[in-house]
Amino acid sequence: MTNAIPQTNPRASYHAHKAEIDAALARVMEGGRYILGPEVAAFESAFAAFVWASAGRGHAVGVANGTDALTLALRACGVGPDDVVVAPSHTAGATIAAIELAGAMPLFVDIDPATFTLDPNALAAALARPSAGVNRAAIRAVVAVHLYGQLCDMPAITGIAAREDLIVIEDCAQAHGATLDGRAAGTWGAAAAFSFYPTKNLGAFGDGGAVVTADSATAERLRALREYGWRQRYVSSEPGPDGRSLGMNSRLDELQAAVLGVKLPHLHTDNARRAGIAARYDAGLRAADLVTPPRRPGAGHVFHQYVIRCARRDDLRASLQALGIGTLIHYPVPVHLQPAYQGRVPVAGALAHTEAACREILSLPMFPELADADVERVVAGVAGVVGAAPRSPAISVPASRPPAHAAAPAPAVAPAAPQPAPTCIFINTYYAAFLEAHYRRQPELIGASYAQQKASLQATCFGDSDFYSQGLKQAGWVADDIIANCGPLQSAWAREADVNLPDYLDVLVEQLRRLRPQVIYLQDLSLATPAILARLRPLCELLVGQIASPVPPQADAKALDIIFTSFPHFAERFRQSGITAYYQPLAFDPRVLDLPPTESDRHSLTFVGGISPHHPAGTELLTALANALPIEIYGYGADSLPEDSRVRARHLGEAWGAKMFGLLRASGVTVNRHIAVAEDNANNMRLYEATGCGALLITDYKTNLGQLFEIGKEVVAYRTPEECVALCQYYLAHPEQAAAIARAGQQRTLRDHTYARRMRDTAEILARHLRLERQPAVAQPPVDLGAISTGYAPLSADAVTTQLTDAWKDDTLPGKQRALVTRELGGMYKGSPVTPFEVLARALRPLLARHPSAPVLEIGCASGYYREVLRYLLGQPVDYTGVDYSPAMIDMAVDYYPQGKFLVGDGAKLPFGDQSFPIVVSSCVLLHVPNYHQHIRETARVAGRVVVAHRTPVCRARKTHHLRKKGYGVDMVELRFNEGELVSLLAESGLTVVSQQEFHADPQRDEYGVTYVCQRAGQEMF
Repeated sequence: MTNAIPQTNPRASYHAHKAEIDAALARVMEGGRYILGPEVAAFESAFAAFVWASAGRGHAVGVANGTDALTLALRACGVGPDDVVVAPSHTAGATIAAIELAGAMPLFVDIDPATFTLDPNALAAALARPSAGVNRAAIRAVVAVHLYGQLCDMPAITGIAAREDLIVIEDCAQAHGATLDGRAAGTWGAAAAFSFYPTKNLGAFGDGGAVVTADSATAERLRALREYGWRQRYVSSEPGPDGRSLGMNSRLDELQAAVLGVKLPHLHTDNARRAGIAARYDAGLRAADLVTPPRRPGAGHVFHQYVIRCARRDDLRASLQALGIGTLIHYPVPVHLQPAYQGRVPVAGALAHTEAACREILSLPMFPELADADVERVVAGVAGVVGAAPRSPAISVPASRPPAHAAAPAPAVAPAAPQPAPTCIFINTYYAAFLEAHYRRQPELIGASYAQQKASLQATCFGDSDFYSQGLKQAGWVADDIIANCGPLQSAWAREADVNLPDYLDVLVEQLRRLRPQVIYLQDLSLATPAILARLRPLCELLVGQIASPVPPQADAKALDIIFTSFPHFAERFRQSGITAYYQPLAFDPRVLDLPPTESDRHSLTFVGGISPHHPAGTELLTALANALPIEIYGYGADSLPEDSRVRARHLGEAWGAKMFGLLRASGVTVNRHIAVAEDNANNMRLYEATGCGALLITDYKTNLGQLFEIGKEVVAYRTPEECVALCQYYLAHPEQAAAIARAGQQRTLRDHTYARRMRDTAEILARHLRLERQPAVAQPPVDLGAISTGYAPLSADAVTTQLTDAWKDDTLPGKQRALVTRELGGMYKGSPVTPFEVLARALRPLLARHPSAPVLEIGCASGYYREVLRYLLGQPVDYTGVDYSPAMIDMAVDYYPQGKFLVGDGAKLPFGDQSFPIVVSSCVLLHVPNYHQHIRETARVAGRVVVAHRTPVCRARKTHHLRKKGYGVDMVELRFNEGELVSLLAESGLTVVSQQEFHADPQRDEYGVTYVCQRAGQEMF
């Protein structure tokens, strides 16, 4: 069939870059150096820079193929005979062959059924309960296979590995350019193996591979091992444990390196095209009777393959073949069931998810050169076979990362039918001066299409460009931008939509009327006037605003459903006015690091920013710097200064978008200062732009700066203009120290402060509020909110029955409790949080302010609502894990908080290692368990530093006693503790009460409600 669509097409890649490749091959042939010559050296350097752009510096060592790359990575890291290496069975056989070539024994574990990658829970279970014949002490390493273009859950895997003393090796054969939380594949483990097989995202014209590592000694060992173990020519010097040489002949040849050197600069573009094809498949197959590939939150998926799951896989494949559409199955038989391995290689548990996946997966055509028309043919062909038939429940994406601790039960997952991706439109405005300059430089744009103009504007990376929408897309949403005040752009849309509208606001409303997004997100609150909001309100479910500057006087903030602000004090003031407001810092988009350089020279000291009445202290600072140092100043507002101003004399004009990022990338030191309305809070974009671009940032000190960066190690802070001058002089004189802080600052920003990370948090918040908006339409179970706990009566300890202690497992309770929680959350969002919410937030705030990433475990989490409460009241995402003994409660928690980590577990026997969580909250569990002594000891065991005994009912004159009551109409037991006895029990478990907060007091009845903050003996709080 002449018009057949292949599943992959490496020849198309050759034709796409034919001239460059032919020239490179001719260069090698004429040069006469064919093994380990200049082409290999140049490619190794370029590929190392590519991989390690997000995580500092590293090395790349070219080898003959991907299998050798993995074999040598294992050998270089000391893995060999008598060692056991954990790996998924759902992988190419080459992964397992490499483990055995290294002399080790594989141990197969199951996969996460949504992403097809190694399940961290399965890894933890394999370590806790090794298979028969496997000695736990022999388990030396884990191979994390990034599959189909998506990373494994590396934070969980590396966390387990760190605690269990495992070596992590990454198999990146299908993950060139893939990221997770802004960090690239290949930068998480001790070493990582890449394949350059012709069909890979970065493919050679034959076999090829590379190993990357951050460790210089490992890189040197790899260079020796790839060439017989030579460190000196013709002298092998890398013996293994048995005395035999570990070296081999595995060298990347010059021809393949030359081809790869041509194709590497195009890899980001090719990956973006793959993502675009995947997005079209997603949209076109949304109603089909199959499961499209889920994305892990925070993942930068590069779609080496687009793999669907379909119960009628074989019928579908045959039908597509008849239509001339090629498909493949990656992989049809799990490795543990292949004849070469079955019965010989140990398996950790039943690999049910692996075996089920192999029966249903199918890879659709995927390569960058695939034409749009062919993509549509594939969509039509698939939909024609498995159209909108009744669907079986989809496997929900575990947005939760399993706790990286000792073996734990698998999180409860409530299967749900797949829903269309939620939708959001960001409404932005650009500075008028920028728009005028942009169209003046490119007058031909005036008559260009809407898509061409929009692409041209966003390519400049002005302001926040498409950073928010791209981040939200990575979180699984459908998102786009409208630049509302760009006349030529909006006119082009109106022209193409065949509408005649009087002004840009009318065009905006018509755009939104046609799009009907669930969320309209205003990035400029000057648009949030009562008149405009009245027109937008009927077009969406949520109206959201964002503010990082003075609130425009015309803005009707109370008419918005949510406001995001990068000012902590703004969030608090909005809440005091009854407005739902989230504190969320600004961020950085690592894509700007791929922009072409704009500067040919380095800049020793720069300042980029505006000069305006909003920055009254800024002019004094710039004057001090201009008088003392050769600072280069860029930005707007210089014409407002006197003619003889030293600042004006050093001002070199405006720097927008790509020009600004180019300046920051070329700057050794750059100075920042905040707008006056920031008050005492670090806030502005320059914090992240400068550090993300690799400059040393010297910024004005703010009280919350230490929560964002480590002062003195990642950024430098000044308090006065004179101190700023002195610091600039010092670091200009000590460039090595400046560079070290700049590197650390860049690593922190690329790890913690990316738009992908921020928008994953935003996506969860928006989804939560969309659900809250729809809640009135959802039937709530009947419950008298005024009679939650009634009928208290004394109960002797020997009258406590299992029925009373298990009462909270009653399936009717979660819905009733959630009705109360929904009311309390509604009050919180309107500025009136219930006292227990505030008490716990107050207890945790000083701890998490210093260590925002510290994991928190809540025992007795019920439906997990404190995950929502703490995010809102603390103003930051919390690494939260919830445990409850009620499966029904955990099912509800997973339903409401699918990104959370929830386990069914007994508080008296927790499935975690000693001191696994720095902070443990015992939340209303002690009052329901007669074996509270054991619960307290177990809570103390898993706590690393702090235990919070939250909402604890105590008495001060009476002894600890039991009560019988009805909770939500169900008979149950409740304890009231003698406070002195409780404090003594805590002390016996190594916990000292350092503070306590009363949230209820009835001295006449000797009844108190108290939250206790306890410090583990021998540990500082933080």
